[in-house]
Amino acid sequence: LVLFVLQLAGCDSTDRKKNAFLHKGNLALEEKMYDQAVRYYEEALRIDPLFTDALHNLGILYHETGRYANAINAYTRALKADHRYTDAGFHRALSYMEMEKYDSALADLKSIIPYKPDSAIIHFTIGLVYFDQHKLIKAREAFNRALEFDSTNAEIHLNMATIGYLLDEYDVAHRHIEQGLGIDSTQANAHNLLGLLSTARGNYVEAHTQFNRALSKDPGNAYFLNNRGYNSLMRNDLESAR
Repeated sequence: LVLFVLQLAGCDSTDRKKNAFLHKGNLALEEKMYDQAVRYYEEALRIDPLFTDALHNLGILYHETGRYANAINAYTRALKADHRYTDAGFHRALSYMEMEKYDSALADLKSIIPYKPDSAIIHFTIGLVYFDQHKLIKAREAFNRALEFDSTNAEIHLNMATIGYLLDEYDVAHRHIEQGLGIDSTQANAHNLLGLLSTARGNYVEAHTQFNRALSKDPGNAYFLNNRGYNSLMRNDLESAR
């Protein structure tokens, strides 16, 4: 009995130590003190090499600092320790996307669906993967699925609008833009998209107004500035196009 109690006490002490290092690592990560955070996470992992939370957060750190291969390795270790750790699977998919390993990203995302079938973010991210691959129809299907679970997400509506614009389905695009703005009026890209739609329809004055509205919400956005510059050229306003 005494031995059993001592063993439990030892386990409790070990858990406290690894969780203390995890907490310190998380605080350092929040402050973007990355080297220090890595040291704390590695200390936690020296105590417990299968400590999934430390592995997962180490992956987040590597992803934030652009070390995507390292992030994937950390997430993979977490998933080997617990294959149901869906957060690690989701974040590994994001790192795969950054490395343009789209098939691997899709495999991770689709593996999460049985555990979280009604997760809008999973279906939305699947749509982003297809969009990056220029598979617009599949992307739209995934975004539609995401809207089934979160119809009040402005970002999803604006991505649907972007696809509508690219497929020359301007009325569909306009409807989703209006829905997106109704949910979140601060969305700068909504006005940029309205500008693109107006440009496509030859309404350059309205397009100029919308690009200015986009830039008032996101000053200096290079994409918005380029679109406004092109619009100015179409209006023969060479001074504004500079």
